[in-house]
Amino acid sequence: MTTLLVRGLENEGPGDIVGAFVAEADVDPDAIGDIDIDGTEAIVEVTDPIVETMDDGRIGGSEVDVIRLDDDTKVVREYVEEYSRLVELEREAEMDRHDREIRECSGREREAKGRAILDLEGRDEGEGLGGYHVKFVRQRSDEELPETEIGVGDLVMLSKRDPLREDNPTGTVTAVTNLGGSTSRSRGRGERP
Repeated sequence: MTTLLVRGLENEGPGDIVGAFVAEADVDPDAIGDIDIDGTEAIVEVTDPIVETMDDGRIGGSEVDVIRLDDDTKVVREYVEEYSRLVELEREAEMDRHDREIRECSGREREAKGRAILDLEGRDEGEGLGGYHVKFVRQRSDEELPETEIGVGDLVMLSKRDPLREDNPTGTVTAVTNLGGSTSRSRGRGERP
């Protein structure tokens, strides 16, 4: 048996995978073994290696990547999974630290530490690559931003006076200058900035 990794699934199930392998790669249904789906990926056992036929193909409504899962790709996959787990742990710890700090310090104290920027006005920059763009500048145009730890790629929370509200939007910093910065974020259906 050959083990394949199918990536890019959305809501497809085992029947969709079998159907695509049979229809697109002319595989006998009996040549398909176990199918283990985990989110957007599936591990599929087959007796007929069909990577070339199915890679960049379609399963259900999804365009998928199909790779042979050999010892080398398993090692890389395990490394990526472990690294992703550690990054997620670090992100959660950082979020907890910021949540505690928001509860214990004023906005001015956090700004002095470089972990908040206050008194900004947002300007709608429209939608583009990466989501919905908003440019932020100081309310007084002659005032520069304070020194800050916040940089490009950082996830930031946008709030008006109440940073602990559950419905505050978040965004990713896409640009920083001495006068302002820009964020990009996904927007919910019908949501306005």
